[in-house]
Amino acid sequence: MRHGSFLRRVAWWTNQLGGVLLLAAGVIALVWAWDWNWFRPTIERQLSAAIGRDVRIEGLGVRGWRFPTVVLDGIRIDNPTDFPRKAGFGRVERLEISFDPRALLDRKLSLTQIHVQQPQFALYAPPDAPANWVFTLPQAQADEPGKKPFLELQLGTLSIAGGQVRFEYPQFKSDFSVIIETLSGADATNSELHLRASGTYAGQPLLASFTGGALLSLREAEHPYPVLLTVANGATRLRLQGTLLDPVHLGGANVALRFEGADLSALYPLTGVPLPPTAPYRLEGQFDYLRDAAGPQFRFRKFAGVVGKSDLSGDLAVRTGGPRLRIEGDLRSRQVLFADLGGFVGAAPGAADAKGQTEAQKQARAKQEARPRVLPDTPINLPKLRGADFDVRYAAQRIQSQDTPFDDLSAHLRIDDGVVSLRPISFGVGGGGIAANVLLDGTQELARVQADADFRNVDFAKMLGALKYRGTGRVDGRVSLDSRGNTVADLLGAGDGKLRLSMAGGDVSALLINLAGLDFGNAVLSALGIPSRAELRCMIADLDMKKGLVQTDSLLLDTTEANVVGTGTINMRSEELAYRVVTQPKTFNIGSVSAPINITGTFKQPKVRPDAKSLGLRGGAAVVLGIVGTPLAALLATIQPGTGKDMDCDALLKEVRREAKKLPRTPEAQPSKING
Repeated sequence: MRHGSFLRRVAWWTNQLGGVLLLAAGVIALVWAWDWNWFRPTIERQLSAAIGRDVRIEGLGVRGWRFPTVVLDGIRIDNPTDFPRKAGFGRVERLEISFDPRALLDRKLSLTQIHVQQPQFALYAPPDAPANWVFTLPQAQADEPGKKPFLELQLGTLSIAGGQVRFEYPQFKSDFSVIIETLSGADATNSELHLRASGTYAGQPLLASFTGGALLSLREAEHPYPVLLTVANGATRLRLQGTLLDPVHLGGANVALRFEGADLSALYPLTGVPLPPTAPYRLEGQFDYLRDAAGPQFRFRKFAGVVGKSDLSGDLAVRTGGPRLRIEGDLRSRQVLFADLGGFVGAAPGAADAKGQTEAQKQARAKQEARPRVLPDTPINLPKLRGADFDVRYAAQRIQSQDTPFDDLSAHLRIDDGVVSLRPISFGVGGGGIAANVLLDGTQELARVQADADFRNVDFAKMLGALKYRGTGRVDGRVSLDSRGNTVADLLGAGDGKLRLSMAGGDVSALLINLAGLDFGNAVLSALGIPSRAELRCMIADLDMKKGLVQTDSLLLDTTEANVVGTGTINMRSEELAYRVVTQPKTFNIGSVSAPINITGTFKQPKVRPDAKSLGLRGGAAVVLGIVGTPLAALLATIQPGTGKDMDCDALLKEVRREAKKLPRTPEAQPSKING
């Protein structure tokens, strides 16, 4: 009886095992024989709903048992139904996905291997519709971005063969293709991602290549991700090489970065950072990134190089967490060629013989030099100005220039939502200096500029030396400007302002002789009636500008040999001169006569000649008497015209300095104060 019971149990277990084996055999047969295309419509509907695009699959199959592989052939993704182009968004010839079914017991979807064959995508941004790479997800997905999925996704290796992406963005003058593939090393963990791009980007030829580690290893925070990127976009060259730490979470980087090109402003399409036009440059430094309380920031640290004929070094950081890019920096130069700063005011930057200039830069310089005018007329790019915020300090230890008196420079630039503040921008001049504050409101269609500058103990010799004249002394005073316009020429041509300068003591050796020498050399000596050397007792300059027209309220020089009076106008709008200089010799020299000197012409072609009608006559009384209606008039009225007596320099200097203090100060960078 026991024996029979045992046999019955054996028979029962045999039947159960046979059933399991039969079921397993059935499942295997199902896997191998089942036409999986039966599920294709369901999968197409699910994928279409997930991405908001019509998705079609030509074939579906499953192979393998321990690690089944799902094979999808001929995957086609369409553009949105209302997209202007009828061609599809993309196509994948074959997608193979292997997974571990045992992980499902732990509520994990473990995709051990993904292989993509010939993915082809056509990215296009039409002028009047959203780009087709912008996906509008269904509302249910968009409302629950943080919802925990039923299955935790685990990814293994990803390989791509024969991938290509075509990128067309007509408004941005860009049309290029990217070849994508992965190359495996000795094992899957050594696979590399390779990208090669060619075509046109921002209207310039583009060639680029990228080599990185395995794509899915980007998720592995503990392993540095190697990168090598080279870009040639027009005349711009970029090379980046090193490792990224936890790139998904901006863990850091150890990367060497090199830029070089013809113009730093050409980096804008590549970096999104608006920079002024510059001379050819080369910069190298360390690139890294991090995330702090203010958000992500990308840093170009300890960089050094040249811009034109000037050296440049320092640190820059670009923050991306706010409504606009924010650029913070501390920049330095040991020696800067003043011409290399020309791009900041709309002039052609750099020396004419700077190496590495593009043909376009040479043509732009030639066009500017051929202009009959001097003041730069390149418009301020207000959209770029509003596109990023800046907080940058710059210091140049030495300025190299034959046309300016400046020894050194320091500036603090801040831009906040289109409002530019230079507070201060300071120039050293022979032991003294000029400290200016500039405020530009670029939030409106027409920019408004308010500026003031203090002259403090400025070396007169340095000022004259830049103009090839000789003289000594120290100048003090103030300048103010208030104007609207979008170019330097417009701002000066429409501005209101004042200038109050004074100097006590000094030497104006041959100043006016050299001035007149612009046209006819030392022949002006006898016309002026003053010797080639004269000590200066005082100098007063009191000028007003209304809508770009500079009127002379007072311009006087009291020397030991003569009094010199200047009158007339300077038209900043037309760049025309209508000026007259009259001397009153204090001593009579046989054979010496005085005549007014007329300064006419334009800024670019000034003409300096003695007044032919007055030549040989002791004149100028009417000119001196014409200085009325100014705070200095009461004092100047005590001077007897034509007598050539000493002026009351002490009283004149006190008055002009008192008037200088009354000039308006530039307000702080608050748009509400300057929009009136």
